[in-house]
Amino acid sequence: MKTLFTAFILTFAVNASAKSISDTLTIVRPDSVVFITSEDRLQVSVNGKEENHEYVYHKEVPLIEGEPMITSEHTKEWRCAFPFLSKFNREGSNLKFGSGVCIGWSTAVNAPEGMSVDMGESFEVMWPYILGWEYSPADSRLAYRIGVGVNWRNFRMTGKTRFIKEAQAVTLGEYPENAEVQFSRLKVFSWIVPLTVDYDISDKLTFTFGPVINFNTYSSLKTRYRLDGHKCKDFDKRAFQNRTTVDLFAALHLRSIGVYVKYNPCNVLKSEFAPSFNALSAGFTLFY
Repeated sequence: MKTLFTAFILTFAVNASAKSISDTLTIVRPDSVVFITSEDRLQVSVNGKEENHEYVYHKEVPLIEGEPMITSEHTKEWRCAFPFLSKFNREGSNLKFGSGVCIGWSTAVNAPEGMSVDMGESFEVMWPYILGWEYSPADSRLAYRIGVGVNWRNFRMTGKTRFIKEAQAVTLGEYPENAEVQFSRLKVFSWIVPLTVDYDISDKLTFTFGPVINFNTYSSLKTRYRLDGHKCKDFDKRAFQNRTTVDLFAALHLRSIGVYVKYNPCNVLKSEFAPSFNALSAGFTLFY
């Protein structure tokens, strides 16, 4: 009996006559339906529908004769998106702020002999959309994104080789004799411009791919070791990084969590001043 009563109320509230909108209203696959009842009024709110998750329908049905019926229906044109919030509307253009981070590990590919980067100790953090814009054509599974963000990554060696900066070059060399090795790392900070495409495989699964342009504005070298019981540290700024490089980015997201891989076919450092190598990183995406 309760099931029949609920079905009756839902049918009446959602499909009732509404002169200000239309004679018959059908909402397919709503994200949520909320009923609120009181002594004199029944309220029904429907959030989202098929192909439009920003749709909102609200109806107030009076239970006292003579009271007016209130109906509203609208779609949000745009909204700002922040971490921990659901994805925004996949139709039209949208501006968003601060959504999504990538946390992973980096390694060096095509590196010279002796440059053995420990991927488990080499971390990367990327915030691709501090400010971003997205456009999705109507009735399309595709969404096109452009944004501005930051990327921080390091390449850490924990073996017998270290980075050594001389006057006009960065080279690879050995530690002093009898040194207790800790690490030697290269850090690169970049302002980035991602140019990616999202493809919605399903309502929950999205594939993202495209280039990410890096403007590498800062780099540094740091080496730590112990020698004869003393702590030793070598630190140098400007490791002769290439000012502009391009990453090839791909990610697979299931709701707010996913995995990504990123490959840089460009040399991270200038080959005439430092060892030549490409960068490869992989990890997790959160609230992307």
